[in-house]
Amino acid sequence: MGYYFFQHKLPKATYSYSLKTALDRDVLTVSEDANDRKFAAEILDQAPPWLSPSTPDIYTLANNEYGFTHAIAVPSTYHACLKGQLESKRGKLFLCMPIYQCEFSGEETESEFKEMMTRMVPVFRWRRDASPKLKVYFDNPRIGSGAGKNG
Repeated sequence: MGYYFFQHKLPKATYSYSLKTALDRDVLTVSEDANDRKFAAEILDQAPPWLSPSTPDIYTLANNEYGFTHAIAVPSTYHACLKGQLESKRGKLFLCMPIYQCEFSGEETESEFKEMMTRMVPVFRWRRDASPKLKVYFDNPRIGSGAGKNG
């Protein structure tokens, strides 16, 4: 079990990757605005041993300078990290991202998660404010309209 640290420099941003490998799984974290190997290793070390191969898992993080309360680990079908080069080994690759508890529920589908991380929650920016996930329910019985039972 070891750690690998590497960067991907693009014209507008540099992405710092931290990868922890093991026989049964690999866990990866990515940061766009911080090259903090210590915190990255803490995110990966705190990932529970029972990560789901088909749905997100949320776990609690220890206190940290960024203020994140939790992390979310998603299976390879939820993200495109390291896609293309290591396709045969991506099946056991989990992306772990520090989050605020209010940002994700852990019940997101693949498409919902991808939409959220590209449009609403800048998951790779560790120096960010919380982006709460809200579901709105409305009901107007007088005219028979509303969001339905599930909101």
